[in-house]
Amino acid sequence: MKKLFALLTAFILLISCVYSQNTSQNVTSKEMPEFTISGKVIDSLSNNPLEFVVIALYQTKDSILVNGTTTDINGNFVLKHKGIGNFYIQVSFVGYANKIIPNIILNPRSGNFNINIGTIKLRPSAYLLQSIEVVAEKPMIELRADKRIINVDQVLTSKGGTALDVLENVPGVEVDEDGNVSLRGSQNVTILVDNRPIALLGDNKTILEQINAEEIENIEILTNPSAKYSPEGTSGILNLQLKKQKSFGLNSMIRVSGGMMNENIEDFSKFKPFLSPFSAMFAISYDAKKFTVNLQYSPRYNKHYEKGSTYTENYNLNEMHYLNQNNYGNHGGWNHNLQGTIEWRPNNNNTLGFYAAYRYRLNSGESTTWAEYLDTLKNPTQIYNIIRTSNDTSQNMSFALYYTHKFPKKDHKLDVNASLYPSYSPRMNIIKRNYFESDYTTPSETMQPFWNKTFSISDNLQGYLKIDYSYPFNDSTKIEGGFESNLRIYDMDTRYYKYLFNENIYLLDSMQSNHFLYDEYVNALYAVFNTKIKKWGFSLGLRGEMTNTNARQADSTDNKNTYYSLYPTGAISYNINKKQQIQFSYSRRVYRPWFGYLNPYIDYSSYPYISSGNPFLKPQYINSFEISFMQYFKKGLIAPSIFYRKTTDMISSYIKQLNDTVYLTTFENFKSSNSYGLEITFQYRIADYWNLMLNTVFHYNVIDGSNVDASVKSESYGGFARLNNQFKLPKNWNIQWMIMYRLPTETGQGKRGGFLNSHLSVQKSWDRLELSMTVRNLFNTAHFKMEYYQPTYYSLIKNYHGGLGIRINIKYKLFGNYKEKHLNNIDEMENNGTNMF
Repeated sequence: MKKLFALLTAFILLISCVYSQNTSQNVTSKEMPEFTISGKVIDSLSNNPLEFVVIALYQTKDSILVNGTTTDINGNFVLKHKGIGNFYIQVSFVGYANKIIPNIILNPRSGNFNINIGTIKLRPSAYLLQSIEVVAEKPMIELRADKRIINVDQVLTSKGGTALDVLENVPGVEVDEDGNVSLRGSQNVTILVDNRPIALLGDNKTILEQINAEEIENIEILTNPSAKYSPEGTSGILNLQLKKQKSFGLNSMIRVSGGMMNENIEDFSKFKPFLSPFSAMFAISYDAKKFTVNLQYSPRYNKHYEKGSTYTENYNLNEMHYLNQNNYGNHGGWNHNLQGTIEWRPNNNNTLGFYAAYRYRLNSGESTTWAEYLDTLKNPTQIYNIIRTSNDTSQNMSFALYYTHKFPKKDHKLDVNASLYPSYSPRMNIIKRNYFESDYTTPSETMQPFWNKTFSISDNLQGYLKIDYSYPFNDSTKIEGGFESNLRIYDMDTRYYKYLFNENIYLLDSMQSNHFLYDEYVNALYAVFNTKIKKWGFSLGLRGEMTNTNARQADSTDNKNTYYSLYPTGAISYNINKKQQIQFSYSRRVYRPWFGYLNPYIDYSSYPYISSGNPFLKPQYINSFEISFMQYFKKGLIAPSIFYRKTTDMISSYIKQLNDTVYLTTFENFKSSNSYGLEITFQYRIADYWNLMLNTVFHYNVIDGSNVDASVKSESYGGFARLNNQFKLPKNWNIQWMIMYRLPTETGQGKRGGFLNSHLSVQKSWDRLELSMTVRNLFNTAHFKMEYYQPTYYSLIKNYHGGLGIRINIKYKLFGNYKEKHLNNIDEMENNGTNMF
């Protein structure tokens, strides 16, 4: 098998050499002197010669492959090349770590046309795994001075899942039962994909559900980013870096994943299985030295069952009365993702690329809610049910053009990124409210049914342009500067129809229909100065932004607003020694209200609990401070951080009681909030086969909403703890077990309950095949509970989402030099001195 692989590799290599020599040289080979390069390759342990080892000759200036050969039965090789310049040789063989031989100088003036590089010793990969597994794979988490990096391939419990499944394992991050992402207790977090804002800011869940976990290389967490980054988001930035193909030649991979869940989500003892989720991915790429082309298609089907209840005590009337609601339903559908990239590298200093993606989603859902009003003695006075059906589709497109120019001086470069995200999403909701007598089956004789239908179209466009320039004065000092522009155009047209039973038709109600438009333009200039003085590091930045907004109804006049803001950032770090570092950082940030928070349309779908946006919301501003410490030791690390966030004009949901029975959820600017917190990340290799990581976040929040409602003041503690255990067993078996507990947390108007969640994953790998099985919500305990305590009412909400689920993932590498790619990563980590645990 090794010989066959080596022969195929050599064949591709020789064809590539012919191509590169015919296209990359400016003079013919007849004008060039011929040089002979020879040597021998042996096993570093046994000293036995190795046959069919690939010897590849690259130009140093641009890493273009120009020639190659393989070793003979005695491990010897002779490579003849016509050409002059500075070269390096890469020696590679299946089952061994790659080796680089630098500084191969071919110069006729030296008079040396026969170059012998001697004996080359290759290390077997088995030796690497036995001596220290950390060399063969990246760790799950890497800590840097300015960010933390999560390597997704090490997160087994996300196999076959989406980006949301990956984020469940990211330190400092929570994903709640509705798919909302929080960083250090705040949902106001900015999410980037490949350093670019994802489409439809404010609807992160929809986009994250459409990104497969297998697409993500790593996730960067920046809690106090510099002025180079947008200040959007209270708690910081999560930057998802997607995988880029690095293997030479043609490569392809296919993955299939299927799962099973319990329809009786509340009670696992009554197991009623259904198949969900299902996903697949087919990826193919070709790397021809000066250009790379890749294409990927991934369909996904997902379905969830939900069960919940709402209990309300109303104190407004002379006699207290109650409302009981119980609901059950399901929703889900298909997602189809098609994406591709073309990248051209004319030389080692310039890269030009184009990325395009098309995402299509078709979802449907249905649910039934039974409700009953009760008097003081808890006898029913009114009984009804609400039957909801929904169908929605969305088409999202992404286009990105990027260019990088590297100047001769190290770290001197120019980056240009331009993106465009159009999207179109129609949605249909039908709600049927039917009233019954006390037997719950006979239609009411006094209350008429009420049916309505809403049809909405969301037609949006987001644009992005960013220019970054970096100039190093020397190895320790550099300045960065740039320009960034963001364009967001939202168009939400909602038509409301009432059903006329006498005429058997739905009639448009223009009074309750709504067509809301929102435009936002943000232009920014920034500068960042970085320097190192002995053990000290300093970073100082300033960003200036001009924001133009226009929120309006389609039939009304413009409501334009222009404001200017400055966002300073700074950081000071001190390297106590090679294993200890302390850092202080500061940034001013902003959270602009999403257009969904501004839209005044009133949603009656969950009557008597209705909802509406607030077009008068203002941005909230945050001053964020953090002190962090990192201590590395032989088998792990510990990284505690203390943070404080001061927020003014805090944007928060707020519930108003409109009358005795109707409650409106909207959004308001509370006066302020103060958040004090501690985060600790601890990683330790207990044994060669057992790696443990503990991440905890605790925060104390003080919310003052007295400017809206005198009763809206709260002090609360919150947080969570997550423990990840990784076991690497013989014969490529891997096990990962994650358990997380979220503490109960006080909110401005109530209390959110705590819950326990756990996932278990087992993986077995072969040369090209990988199988894994994941059990999610292992103890069936990931449920939601919320209580509201107000002077006029008390409300208790319980929801059960998803339940226990089992997922099986199959991944197969069809063809391509994947083993070589893996070993290249080993050498790359060794050369960069990556800390492994």
